[in-house]
Amino acid sequence: MAAEASVIVWDIGVPSVPDYKTRYQLLMRLRCPRLDVNPVLNLVFLPHYAYLIAGCEDGLFAWKVTDFRLEKREREPDMELKLDVDHEVCIDALAQLSDNALVIKVVESGEIMVFDFASVLERRKGR
Repeated sequence: MAAEASVIVWDIGVPSVPDYKTRYQLLMRLRCPRLDVNPVLNLVFLPHYAYLIAGCEDGLFAWKVTDFRLEKREREPDMELKLDVDHEVCIDALAQLSDNALVIKVVESGEIMVFDFASVLERRKGR
């Protein structure tokens, strides 16, 4: 994770002894939509849904990631997770509580929110 608006995923290989050399390759670059204001602050991978969630300075973004080896391109998020608040959000903490539950902390207000990712996907599917 770099101090910018991208998540860069590398395959760092397995070091070989005795010199511990390894081969590495770039697998993918996941870009947040607003490059000038989106430093990525934290990440959570939800293996049950194959989504990578990024808490950024101006929101929460998600990418569907099924096979890192097949993703050789730069991608914008598959969705932005909107919070029901009346101010801009900076997500400075993000954690997975269970297969479905995520908890976030919004820095401006100090609010801690728990939400069900399965219901987010259901609402999205119903569009």
